[in-house]
Amino acid sequence: ASIDGTDSQLGCSALHFAAASGSIPCVELLIKAGADPAAVTTAVGCRPSRSVVLHAVCHGQAEMALHLLKTQKVEMECEVESTGETLLHLAVCCGAVAVVKELLAQAFPPFVCKTTTQGYSALDLARCFQTRNSALLEELQAYSQQRIPEVDLFEQGLLCGGAVGRAQWHQGVVFR
Repeated sequence: ASIDGTDSQLGCSALHFAAASGSIPCVELLIKAGADPAAVTTAVGCRPSRSVVLHAVCHGQAEMALHLLKTQKVEMECEVESTGETLLHLAVCCGAVAVVKELLAQAFPPFVCKTTTQGYSALDLARCFQTRNSALLEELQAYSQQRIPEVDLFEQGLLCGGAVGRAQWHQGVVFR
């Protein structure tokens, strides 16, 4: 059997399961044995395909996602095909401040400006979750002011999803 083989029910590899459990030693052991940290789950039924780091974030394993981002060559711009959510969107939704900081440190402005299929940027989501975690909003606002100072992103609609406002927010954005 291949070390990157997937199970038939969830489409996950052993590395995906280890990342979802938060076991850094297990993940490191699998990678040393040849598991691909850039592997993507097989889409099964209504479950979209996910990268290992995206899978870790979706399972609340921020420390694991941060570890993968810092130690492996992983695709930051991976996204959930059906929703257009990127790793940054999901990290914001899950309240993973350290992951958001790392993504912003590695990211280029177009990645940060990307919107979901429903028109939400990471900054939109941070605004929606502001009462739960104001640190996320502060990080994204600071990034937009430092990295893209020549454009007022909020007024131009690049980071706020254009015509999509907070009043139109609904809970169906994140797939778990």
